[in-house]
Amino acid sequence: MTKRILLIDDDQPFRESVREILESEGFQVAEYSDAIYAVPHIKEPFDLAITDIMMAEMDGNQLAHTIRKDNPALPVLGMTGGGRIGDASRIKSFCPPKLFTAILSKPFLAEELLDAVNTSIN
Repeated sequence: MTKRILLIDDDQPFRESVREILESEGFQVAEYSDAIYAVPHIKEPFDLAITDIMMAEMDGNQLAHTIRKDNPALPVLGMTGGGRIGDASRIKSFCPPKLFTAILSKPFLAEELLDAVNTSIN
């Protein structure tokens, strides 16, 4: 059965690249440019949510908390490049433990993404 992934990132070219990698491996991907648009869909039957942590309207931490409340069995994989706040390791330090199955530092290799996805789903 095809695994379904909810993908949220406000960087369109990056989001499209991640989607292409995932689809090339047989995953079905629903993508959104902001967590606000993804929230109405978090109760749908997804196997994994992948979200950028630094976004304008609703950040990845807020989204992950909402997912934990509304769909606690859905694993959440975080991604960050750091942005205006600083480097990715600094952003990771602001994320509560156990909120994410893993947090990838952008940019990452396709193999790193797929390893984290497969570990998060299994």
